[in-house]
Amino acid sequence: MALSWTARYLVDWADVRPERAGIEHEQAYLAGADEFAQLGTPLEFASLYLTAKCHLSCVHCHAEGSFQGTGPAGDVTTSTLLDVIYRLGQVAKRIQLTGGEIFVRRDPGTGKNDVPLLVRAISALHREPILQTTGIGLTPESTAFYARHGVKWAALSLDGPSPALNAIIRGREAAFASTLKAIDLCKQAGISVKIGTVVTRLTLDTAAFFELGDLLEKRGVDVWKLMHFYPREAGRASASNADALAIEPGQFRSLLGALRERYAGSEMAIADHDLDTFRNSPALLVQPTGIVTVTKGDADIPLGNLLTMSRDQMLAAFLGSAPAINENLRNTYRERRLCGHRERRH
Repeated sequence: MALSWTARYLVDWADVRPERAGIEHEQAYLAGADEFAQLGTPLEFASLYLTAKCHLSCVHCHAEGSFQGTGPAGDVTTSTLLDVIYRLGQVAKRIQLTGGEIFVRRDPGTGKNDVPLLVRAISALHREPILQTTGIGLTPESTAFYARHGVKWAALSLDGPSPALNAIIRGREAAFASTLKAIDLCKQAGISVKIGTVVTRLTLDTAAFFELGDLLEKRGVDVWKLMHFYPREAGRASASNADALAIEPGQFRSLLGALRERYAGSEMAIADHDLDTFRNSPALLVQPTGIVTVTKGDADIPLGNLLTMSRDQMLAAFLGSAPAINENLRNTYRERRLCGHRERRH
């Protein structure tokens, strides 16, 4: 008997089986892979929002639980996400899997996490998958699998240099150790690491940021991205916690300047995301049902549904936003700098 499509498709590691017959996807991914390799893509980057579910309760959370197919019992099927990936891959070079927490998501038919299959699908289309996660789902085996299947970057988050300080934002002290473990696993597998840190009133302590930066630098983090807290109305928690978390632009600039000076000679690059970027620079978010929006500040501007749009329609819809989206990518997922790593005295 011939191997099933799933058995052929995931060659050596995964814990998921799509709930729908595989012949349609077999034709789309395997027979069409060479065509994708030659297909030009105007978007350097897009985010595919897999789920709103998460094991953490971050006080600055921007996740949108209102997105279709992301509720506690409403995650879409693996096969739907594969269809969305196939469409998105026609216009985007890199596809970031994000949430919520991507490793908390479950296919409603199998009850299993399907990130390995989604990564393998993106890679089969000659597109680059990026993982945005808390690190909870990474193991030595799975991280090696992701590296073999095209993952070059993982986006993680830390908001303090100790379990207690990190938990002020993330809600659980265990999140600190989980993220450090994920950094080490990614670096060992050859995956570059971006750490995101949201600057809030609760954590605005230059000494603590120096301590965190030194920890990240020692761990080999490639990019440290500092984000000015933005109270987004559509987010799960950020707007309701604005009074406790908001800081002034001058405070953010002062901290950012101190950090850039401290790590000027470091292999760890410093990136930033200020209020103007949040308000004015578009980000492309694709819902699990295929609905795609360009997000600016509190506005989610619908552009259509990838599952019903032709490629020409997608190209027309994304044309105006592509330059700013691509610039945001270059500010974040950059090549590792080749300057010397300096020793630091404290």
